Amino acid sequence: MRKNNTFAPQDLSFFNLKSTSMFTLTGTVESIGDVQQITDRFKKRDLVLFIPNESKPEYPNRVAFQATNNRIDSLNSVAPGQQVEIKFFINGKKVNTRRGEMVINNLDISEIKTLSQPQGASTQQPQQQGYQQQPPQQNNANNAPVPPQEDDLPF
Repeated sequence: MRKNNTFAPQDLSFFNLKSTSMFTLTGTVESIGDVQQITDRFKKRDLVLFIPNESKPEYPNRVAFQATNNRIDSLNSVAPGQQVEIKFFINGKKVNTRRGEMVINNLDISEIKTLSQPQGASTQQPQQQGYQQQPPQQNNANNAPVPPQEDDLPF
């Protein structure tokens, strides 16, 4: 398993999950979905985490998480491109469909911690508006102002 993941069970006991089993993953937020109202009492919001694959960089991992009900607001302070640490629970249930029985797993966010700013975000302070000192004006031999020369650069 990856070094920064605490999800590395040494035996198969993790298949008998209890509600207190929490796991941690670190990665970059790829996308955050809109809030979805599923029923009167249940709503959710999805987040996709990008996790590079150190052993095979051409096959990165994308892991989908969900924040539900009172944990949805924890995603308001997160933006795509940010490095985050997510603590989550694994919830699974068996359902009957037309094609037979199947198991649905959800990774439910318990906590989310921001580790960095979004890529491309500036950490510099904005420049103050107002008075800015102008360079001194140049004069020619007749003491007349010299007009500024135009650049011949294409940009």
